[in-house]
Amino acid sequence: MMDYLMNEKINENNGKKKIDLQQISQTYATDLIANIAFGTKMDSFNYPNTKFTKAGFETSSSITSFTLMELARNTKCQSRARQDILNAINLHGWTYEAFNEMKYLDQCIAEGVRLHPPVSTIDRYARDNYKIPGSDITIEKGTPVYISLYGLQEDPQFFDEPHQFNPDRFSHDKKISDAYIPYGIGPRICVGMKIGQLHAKIVTAMILKEYEIYQSLDEKNKLDTRSTFTAAANGINVEFKKIN
Repeated sequence: MMDYLMNEKINENNGKKKIDLQQISQTYATDLIANIAFGTKMDSFNYPNTKFTKAGFETSSSITSFTLMELARNTKCQSRARQDILNAINLHGWTYEAFNEMKYLDQCIAEGVRLHPPVSTIDRYARDNYKIPGSDITIEKGTPVYISLYGLQEDPQFFDEPHQFNPDRFSHDKKISDAYIPYGIGPRICVGMKIGQLHAKIVTAMILKEYEIYQSLDEKNKLDTRSTFTAAANGINVEFKKIN
């Protein structure tokens, strides 16, 4: 990071560019988390367009936004998540250990991602010819196959009351359905999953500690059907009330 700042300062003196400290801090946090938490060496300052960086930020933005939207709609879950956060912080402060203790917040985020996966579909290619059981349809080798995550993760065959926001689906004593694959599955699982989840957890925890969130009464959230990532067409509008 220091090399980058030195170069930026030189550029600024030459009238080329100003330094955005907010962006610098955000980028450095990404590198730090990647290195400490996941053992991955990154240089987002000089290589800002890596898949890891892009996927991480896009994923965390989607996870945070839609989880907060659901918590604004479900105030009892919100209160429980806030208490979970406060208990962990009182015990460990703002540390990695504290975030590991926030189990109910994990459940809220997991449920938010079930209802609003970062991407609406995942695609794969058939490795071999495959005949669909009970039909005369054969998927030929090399055929692209698109899997709807919304259809899969809101299917009542796999989830009871699938349209209901219920974080307790993901409590430690419950078996998570194999139909829950918001980040993909196998060796091609989303490269930004871990960092995206951690970013989202940190931001969500910091917001819930300081604010109560309420859904705007006139708000009707609609998905942007043109977006690659899951996004609201007109944004997600909620009301914040500072906790005294």
